[in-house]
Amino acid sequence: MLSCSSNPNNSQATHQGKTNTPQVTLSYVNAYLMIGNVTKADEKFQTIQTPESVPGAMVALAQLRALKGDSLGAQQAFMLALDSPSLAALPVSSNLLDYFCQQKMWLALANYGDSLLKSSNDVATNNMTFSLIGQCFFKANEWNKAKYWLTKLDLALPVDSLDYLALARLGIEDKQYTEAEQFILRFEESKNNINAHTLWTALEVYQKLQQPKQVKQIGQNLITLFPSSDYSLVYQEMLKANSHEFNRIVKKEVPLQVKLDIKGTTHIMKKGETLYQLTKRYDVLMADLLRWNPYLVANNIPLGAQIRLFAD
Repeated sequence: MLSCSSNPNNSQATHQGKTNTPQVTLSYVNAYLMIGNVTKADEKFQTIQTPESVPGAMVALAQLRALKGDSLGAQQAFMLALDSPSLAALPVSSNLLDYFCQQKMWLALANYGDSLLKSSNDVATNNMTFSLIGQCFFKANEWNKAKYWLTKLDLALPVDSLDYLALARLGIEDKQYTEAEQFILRFEESKNNINAHTLWTALEVYQKLQQPKQVKQIGQNLITLFPSSDYSLVYQEMLKANSHEFNRIVKKEVPLQVKLDIKGTTHIMKKGETLYQLTKRYDVLMADLLRWNPYLVANNIPLGAQIRLFAD
């Protein structure tokens, strides 16, 4: 009687064990991934039969391949995961999204963002991902893509202060100066950490908003806190060039109509010229010059170097 009464339970337990095995195994895989044990995670993943049919397995495989340095394999697995309508409801590690950002795999980021737009996730969760994707594109100087994702943020909720800064800089790019001023103020109110790039971006915004006091204050902070950064060197060039004599020469030799005519060409560096002088002469931002000429070193530009004054 005892053996008869126990058989149904044993059978049910065995059946449940078989049913739950892929998800249980996947939970072990994810646990190993969290602690960076790639070998154990790989071993466990290999035991999952037809992983493409297991919710979340392709995301885990993408993480696993990323940790192995297989960027194309990681993207391939993630794109397969995007085919699942349940992906938006599954957790995707910010580390994986950062990896795609570093590898400049824009399609994976954009497609994941699109899946969130169609999801019923809470706004705060989506905000975090839109911020990550937008900041990725912003740091890569992909202005249009950055604007697309950062404008998806629900600003009624708290967002990262760097989002406000990026939106301010994008406003400058679009010549939306009132909007840029509003965002830079929100950045100032909420910022909690800074680096050289952050200070330089804020300086560019204030420069275009024609607020010299803020430009000077930020420039001094840049030199004091990050003296060896390229941005500090560029700012020091600005200080040297921003003299009465220089302004007089520029006004005399480069009238407004010439500025408009020569944009979209190249400039041959002459003795004594600096990048900052070029920004004034051609009415362009320093960040744009560096973006159009990625080989430049701010304080070491050889004579005769050809400087692009336009985007690709």
